[in-house]
Amino acid sequence: MAHLSWLYRKLLYGKKIRLALFFGMAFLLLFFAGTANAFAGTLTVTNISPPSLSTEQGTVVAGEILQLHASPENTITVTGMKVIISGARDSDLNLVKLVKDVNGNNSFDNGVDQILASTTTAGGVAEFSAPNIISIAANTTETIFVVFEISNSATVGATIQSSLPDQSYITVSDTDVVAPFSNYYGTVITIEDKPDTLLVSQLAPPT
Repeated sequence: MAHLSWLYRKLLYGKKIRLALFFGMAFLLLFFAGTANAFAGTLTVTNISPPSLSTEQGTVVAGEILQLHASPENTITVTGMKVIISGARDSDLNLVKLVKDVNGNNSFDNGVDQILASTTTAGGVAEFSAPNIISIAANTTETIFVVFEISNSATVGATIQSSLPDQSYITVSDTDVVAPFSNYYGTVITIEDKPDTLLVSQLAPPT
């Protein structure tokens, strides 16, 4: 009987130990999850739409300006962006690019500003994906352009306009998040005919 009593006490003690370990691990998991969320950064995206414009076939032009601000918690890395392109056919565009405004003048300077990523369009969607498209240091703002490289054979009279319907079209790394927004639109760009060039040469008649 004494043996059974000892065995019961041992089993009861072991059960208490297991329960203590279970609740301890659960507390630690909740604590670290809460800590991770507490230090998660927020990316705030604002949109600047340049005035409507017309441009010739074969040109490179910015259609939308996005300002990306990282909250004070940490550096935020953008890993993906999906841009909707309306008006033009896929064949009207050679490439769509994300370009960093390196000199901070809020104006696209082709050949000066830094190309971050480029892609073609499929079904009116330009999708960018990379481990680090751009990193925004804590409590700072970076400006990027959505840039179109228009085909030499683009449809004359067609219009191009980019848009980001909401924050789900931008992805960031780790536990960071993108602040909610809706319906950001770029400028309307109208494609004009590129003037043809006639080359005239002269052949001297034989003497």
